[in-house]
Amino acid sequence: EAAVWASIADDHARRPLHLLLGGGGQVDGSAAWRDCPTLAGWFREHGLGVAAPEADRLTEEMAEEAMDFFLAQYLRLWRSPSFAELAAAVPMLAMWDDHETFTGFSRMNAQQRRTRPIRGVHLVARRWFCLFQMGATDDALPDSAWRAEGPNLTQGARVGDLGVLALDLVSERRRDRMLSDASWAQFPDWLARFSGCRDLLVISARPPLLPAPALPQWLPDPLQQVNGAAADHWRAASH
Repeated sequence: EAAVWASIADDHARRPLHLLLGGGGQVDGSAAWRDCPTLAGWFREHGLGVAAPEADRLTEEMAEEAMDFFLAQYLRLWRSPSFAELAAAVPMLAMWDDHETFTGFSRMNAQQRRTRPIRGVHLVARRWFCLFQMGATDDALPDSAWRAEGPNLTQGARVGDLGVLALDLVSERRRDRMLSDASWAQFPDWLARFSGCRDLLVISARPPLLPAPALPQWLPDPLQQVNGAAADHWRAASH
């Protein structure tokens, strides 16, 4: 990771960059469920299944572990000399992606998302994302955040005659949709803001199309996980 930022810093020194684009995965949120003892223990016992009512609670210890974990993740990155040099010299537009919270979060069903430990850790991850990667809080977002309502963190910017639209495909995602109706209704306005741009770069955490067939449901779990990822694109039948 340090080598990547050092390489980008070297590129910037030779030919100054105008904008850094964070396409997701700047931190590994899934590691919280492995590295935080209380969260890891809960996840080993319950996973993504339906926890019994007495187990479906976010304890104070869990919340503190999550807060400390995500803060440490961001501080480790921000303290990297190469990244610190770039962050001080080049503006950055970072996309909110499920790697920042829980890999596969966008494919969970509604019941899994409502599980208190998973929901709680997700909100902690979102809080630190807004603070470190957007320089804001969720209730006071910067001008680059274009939502009119709801939780969507889609961002847009113009750099000369280039337009950049970084879509939030996590906050409103369900198995049967990429964006909410409210966000789709805002899409014409989002595109209108790029009027006069020569090019428009759309950053999407999900590909427009994956040439992979659906796999039978009787296959083992690891292959079913591959199947779920293969169906996670814009033109999937479920959308």
